[in-house]
Amino acid sequence: MKCPRCESDQIRKNSRPNGQQRYLCKACGKQFFEQLIPQSLSRQCTETRLSEAIPNEIAPATTAESCRIAILLLDAENLKLKVNTEQFLASLCDYPLQVKIAFANWKNPSIGKLDTELYDRGYELIHVPGGANSADGKMIAFGAAILYRYRDVRQVLVCASDGLLNHLCNQLQNQGLTVFRVRRQNAVLSVENSLNGDTRYYSCEREMEIPSFEEWLIKLQSC
Repeated sequence: MKCPRCESDQIRKNSRPNGQQRYLCKACGKQFFEQLIPQSLSRQCTETRLSEAIPNEIAPATTAESCRIAILLLDAENLKLKVNTEQFLASLCDYPLQVKIAFANWKNPSIGKLDTELYDRGYELIHVPGGANSADGKMIAFGAAILYRYRDVRQVLVCASDGLLNHLCNQLQNQGLTVFRVRRQNAVLSVENSLNGDTRYYSCEREMEIPSFEEWLIKLQSC
């Protein structure tokens, strides 16, 4: 196996988020997952072989695994996500990020044209009245019943720095979902995976992931 960035063979196993092996290149510090044949392609090949062997049989139906999705819940009054930041969060999920929902009092003048921007980026906008923790409360009420609205969801990005959202995260975990707790402190975004405790960091100023201490150490050793 070689690194997809620098093609070095100095590869070692890192963590296993959701059972999928992650690798780390000692040469450039790039993290990547083992390149597997996409499920859709593998399934297509299987169906082709079956149709050739039994031409009169109906091809197998799409498996439930391919329908699973990730959902992002955003307290837009508390945390702002740029396009690149959102793409970074989506890259941490094992399933496609298909649903994005933002909560806020959209009449609040401090928000400006954020509602238009998020709507253009595919967000569903949920309005709440003014008041302290109003967006948090609605987000908790909506998120707690998320499996009833989206039965294919398996991973949820909870984007809010307020500690009140810990109640929602615990509820979602008890329902068997993997929760990514997204918080911001100053210009650094932290993303904690509830399934394995893995935490990733992202610089909002430089719009790039911040390597862990272990990754920095490997880079220094390779110099």
